[in-house]
Amino acid sequence: MRAALHAAAPGPVATSRPADATAPIAPTAHIEPEALATAQSSAALEWSFNPWRQNLRKALVGVIAAAAVTALIAGLGLPPLAIAALALVFLATVHSAFLPTRCRVDEEGVARRLAFTWERRPWGALRRAALGPRGLFVSPRLHPGPLESFRGLWLPIPPGAPPTLQSELRGHLARHGLSS
Repeated sequence: MRAALHAAAPGPVATSRPADATAPIAPTAHIEPEALATAQSSAALEWSFNPWRQNLRKALVGVIAAAAVTALIAGLGLPPLAIAALALVFLATVHSAFLPTRCRVDEEGVARRLAFTWERRPWGALRRAALGPRGLFVSPRLHPGPLESFRGLWLPIPPGAPPTLQSELRGHLARHGLSS
């Protein structure tokens, strides 16, 4: 919010004035209450979710399952490049179970960072949203389907998140025509 307010107001201007000047350099900026409310409501929301802190048991199960399936793939007797490719494909589907997630909701859309990449969905591409106590799921499809988990984007919310996060997320969804 601070950056949004500072971006709208001009910065200080360095001038040289005589020491006895009594007139102010520039009038102080006045921010209308409506503009302040808009800046607050359109501010980007960012939070992180660390499965090792929020749900240690699920993170351990995720790592053990990933290691077991990778070992199973390695035991198939395939060439090393095929083993590596299959293991990477599998790990790409389950890495959210044990890697920390950085989430962002702003006026451009929703985004999630896992490992080294950001995955983003612009508001114009979203047709449906489901907000619950465990997280926000957005989808480009109007109705659920078998590929929903691959096309949609899950933004987990930590159990200790401030209660205002849910209401601010609802506000972002409502401004973009998505009900939760």
